[in-house]
Amino acid sequence: DVIKDFINLDQDLLLDLVKFCFHSGYFLLQRNYYIQKEGCGMGSPASPVIAVTAVDYVISKALEKAIRLSHVNMVAVSTGKVKHLLMNNNYPSSLLRKCEKITNDRINSNLRIEAGLRG
Repeated sequence: DVIKDFINLDQDLLLDLVKFCFHSGYFLLQRNYYIQKEGCGMGSPASPVIAVTAVDYVISKALEKAIRLSHVNMVAVSTGKVKHLLMNNNYPSSLLRKCEKITNDRINSNLRIEAGLRG
């Protein structure tokens, strides 16, 4: 249903096009043609789009069943952006629970801000 907002294609036609991408792949190697038996061929322009769509679907189904343990939002920003973030955040000051500096070998001097309802 979401895709109809982006393209003007009938759902059945779109599914036929995806099936065509999966069943029409072939390649040439040393003067011999080989047919792609499963999936989308490497280098096909459709491969990344189909992969992202499939992963989004799987993640959305998994998140529907996930149990949320708390109402916490976290963000990591570089230390130069902290002041800007704190000045322009959408949370009332009563909700801002913790502001903590984290250092890591790979991520230098990031700030983690957890905002959530106090329990």
